[in-house]
Amino acid sequence: MRNSKSTAWLVGGLLLAGAAFAVQKTERALSDRDLTKLSKAIASYLEALEEGKGAMEAEADVSEEIQDLQKKVEKAEAESIFALPADLGQAIWLSHEYHRNKRAKPGKVDTFEYLRANLFTKKNPLEYTVALPNGYKPKERWPLIIAIPPVDQDPKAHLGEDWESGDFRDGAILAIPHMPEKPEDWSGQPGLARVLVTMQQVTENFAVDPDRVYLAGTGKGVEVALQIASMRSFSFAGVIGRRGDSGEVQPEAFCNLPTLLSGAGSKASAFEERAKALGFENCTLVANAGLADIWKWIQETPRNSYPTSLEFWPRSESQVRSNWVEVDRGAASEGAHVKASIDSGSNTITLEGEGVPSVTLYLSDAMVDLDRPLRIVANGAKREVKVVRSRVTFLEMLRYSRLDPGQVYVASERVDMPATAKADSDESGKEGE
Repeated sequence: MRNSKSTAWLVGGLLLAGAAFAVQKTERALSDRDLTKLSKAIASYLEALEEGKGAMEAEADVSEEIQDLQKKVEKAEAESIFALPADLGQAIWLSHEYHRNKRAKPGKVDTFEYLRANLFTKKNPLEYTVALPNGYKPKERWPLIIAIPPVDQDPKAHLGEDWESGDFRDGAILAIPHMPEKPEDWSGQPGLARVLVTMQQVTENFAVDPDRVYLAGTGKGVEVALQIASMRSFSFAGVIGRRGDSGEVQPEAFCNLPTLLSGAGSKASAFEERAKALGFENCTLVANAGLADIWKWIQETPRNSYPTSLEFWPRSESQVRSNWVEVDRGAASEGAHVKASIDSGSNTITLEGEGVPSVTLYLSDAMVDLDRPLRIVANGAKREVKVVRSRVTFLEMLRYSRLDPGQVYVASERVDMPATAKADSDESGKEGE
């Protein structure tokens, strides 16, 4: 099994703690064959980072393969591969070389062990069980359901008793993290790390569709699933809760993350009411959803990878990002609020916020047209900037797992948020470096 260069960021970022889709360049322009050499170079780059040697040479190889693709990119009427986010995402997906995983057999149920210094040791390894679809093919993308079992149920028993249906066994990858022995650890560092690293390991080693990753919980697992999703809402297509209440998790981070809560209690009802009060209509409460109902909901609920509008309240050190908008850790004051929208026609991003001095925007041509000047309106203050696609930005974000094959960013722009609107302000920004 391939170890991940991203585990430290996934767990470290955690522990420091809908809208319509964009309509820009979201279609593929190049073939898988065109992307083969670039994908191999990306794989070598990530491996070099993980091993701690040869990273500069590997980065140079990535640059060389990007240059070699330029003629094909120009035929697609694009400035560079960085103007083709769907193709760049496919290159990342191909870099995993899923076909090389010899343990990935159709219909196989297998338990894996993962060790990492200072996190998972031989005395305390990460274990997780994976069930592959009966027709699993590594060249196809498959939905992934990460299912957190109830406290009193063995992971394999949870798989067999709660997820054993033709739809799921034929159509999705199922992953069950083995949670800590002590239930009180489930919502703390030990439990949250096990779920996130299970997700990371499965997406590294099996042909997962990044836009169809669902986090499910049963019993106490419902609260854990919602807690994790509130911290990394941009990573999931949806959250499923079964036979368990939502705990104290609040819905402020769920603007573009649907939830299906079945057989829940009063706290889930309060969660739904609060979501509706915020204007979010994506929380569904049902008395008793069967597997057929859940499967239907999954089919109808892909991830909104590039939402054209979002709204969130940075509540803690671990809840500072919502899709393509991020607030510096520790910078948000109590009650901070950010609302953002994209008008692709006018190439404008509008920001409204309070309690945050600035935000960082992560950008790609799936959201706006980076060939054109970008107009930014922040609390009424207007400016126009030329945002530059950057190989350095892309590789840095890839290095720290701040993107995935379905959510690619190649540029960033830091925006000051004035406390009050500046009337008649129309300052020109400087061109990015």
